[in-house]
Amino acid sequence: MNKLAEQVTKNFPFTSNSLKKVQSEEELLVLLSQYVQELIDTDFAKLINTLYRIDVSEAKIKRALDLSKPKDANKIIAQLIIEREKQKIKTREDYNNNSL
Repeated sequence: MNKLAEQVTKNFPFTSNSLKKVQSEEELLVLLSQYVQELIDTDFAKLINTLYRIDVSEAKIKRALDLSKPKDANKIIAQLIIEREKQKIKTREDYNNNSL
């Protein structure tokens, strides 16, 4: 869980206090979805830029949003971010294990 929280905070300005409270992936999802909603409401361009930088698939976002209710967009985007960050962690671990 710590690796995932650290990876997510590289792109999102969570305070260390709010991250200390996160004990599970579900809690991280809630925290991240609240922030995504804030970006949707106040700075959509920043959200799009961050998703691009994180390398969340645009096709996955469109497909997921097409299949959901608009009010759930923040949760869906947050889940896609977490999935992508987990992929990055696994890739790094696999690479480090193979290079030994």
